[in-house]
Amino acid sequence: MHPLIKMKNLALFLLLALYQTLSFGQQAKESRTIQASGMSLREITPNQIFVQIELREYEKKNIGKIDLSNIQQQFLKACKGLGIADSLISIVSYQGYDGSNPWLQKKKKKDPSLMAGIQYQVQLNKTSQIDQLVQLLDDEATQQFFIAKTSHSDIEKIKLEVQKEALIDAKKNASWMCEAIGEKLGHAITIYKPVEVGEGYIRPMASNMMLKADMAVSESTQNAQADYKKIKIQYEVNIVFALQ
Repeated sequence: MHPLIKMKNLALFLLLALYQTLSFGQQAKESRTIQASGMSLREITPNQIFVQIELREYEKKNIGKIDLSNIQQQFLKACKGLGIADSLISIVSYQGYDGSNPWLQKKKKKDPSLMAGIQYQVQLNKTSQIDQLVQLLDDEATQQFFIAKTSHSDIEKIKLEVQKEALIDAKKNASWMCEAIGEKLGHAITIYKPVEVGEGYIRPMASNMMLKADMAVSESTQNAQADYKKIKIQYEVNIVFALQ
């Protein structure tokens, strides 16, 4: 083998050996680690309350059947009177009305008295609107009125803030643990994705009668409007740190 090639091979070998030595040294250094968890919790008052209302045709004494179109008009008029924008009102489902269910349409042809129904979802921004809307509804047409879910207009932004707080908490926990055993905290080696611990509050379905009973109690005690149950946003995170 040519002497020049020999020298090049030797130099390459020495560089590789040096790299491996440094690499093993770094790995050995980073094998001294500490893992800490962090958590953050925030409670927020919802400003988005989604209620679902089921309306259905009914028979009225001395008048006959009150059809769905009239019921819808009165319902939308009530929503408009409360300042609820059309964009915050959506149709969840129809029942035996728009021809989307052939079986119900067939039954309706055989029995014209079959009552049609519709279910709306309305987004409200405060609890007082719930009572106001219930007061304006046609009691005979309203089959169900329940809160489907609650949320907040800045929910995603708040979730990010809570995740950052959990990360900061993890570092603080790692710092005091190191201090307790006379070690120094190094850089983060592995940061695991924050995990959401809690879910947003969802109220169980309530019938119209149950809701009215709740309102009757509220009116009898003459309590001021209270905020709806708060949404809990909680995140937990684990971080592995090197020890210096």
